[in-house]
Amino acid sequence: MKLALVKTILFSFLIISLFYIATYFIESSTNKNLYVSTQESTKNHLMDRRKEAPVQNLVGWIEVTSTTINYPVVQADDNDFYLTRNINKENSKYGSIFMDFRNKGLGQDKHTIIYGHHMKDGSMFHDLSLYSNQSFYEENTHIYTLSPEGEEMVWEVFSSYSVGADFYYLDIDFANPAQFTAFIEELVERSLISTNTRVTEDDYILTLSTCDYTFENGRYVVHSKRTS
Repeated sequence: MKLALVKTILFSFLIISLFYIATYFIESSTNKNLYVSTQESTKNHLMDRRKEAPVQNLVGWIEVTSTTINYPVVQADDNDFYLTRNINKENSKYGSIFMDFRNKGLGQDKHTIIYGHHMKDGSMFHDLSLYSNQSFYEENTHIYTLSPEGEEMVWEVFSSYSVGADFYYLDIDFANPAQFTAFIEELVERSLISTNTRVTEDDYILTLSTCDYTFENGRYVVHSKRTS
């Protein structure tokens, strides 16, 4: 009797485990296919506004070479909406790659912030943490974006690090150049990588932010400045 009960429990556990594994792979495949299917049409729209936009709330595109980061960027009226919705506004644990609701537009503010989940299947902003490696940084020093008007922008990475609640890196408004300079100095000081990139009060900064699961409430952040 006890042996039969144990077998039943083990069988049930196996079925449940297989269900969760299958669900994981289906969701991962669905998310990847969503972006593959819209990539060409979205980029074409950004380069030629006469073409119909395949994604609502589209504010640009971001690409980081040697990573899986190659996504449309969307924006909502708050920073919660796209945490749990894909670019079609459907519920999804993958969320979307989205710009801070406070930003006027990609590259228009002194500090633009883009968020994305750190997914275990390697998608979304998972690969941001590669910038903790000096060799990776040296081979991939730039980030590329497209604005809604099709303007290509190049950003040079100057800092990357893990951070907790001890430092607020999400300011986008600065009272004066001195405050902005102090902010830049803090970003550089925290960096895990060494760069020769000089950042001044005249620069525009792009920050990419994702979760860091190595400690509670952690974030992994990559900062870059616009060069063209």
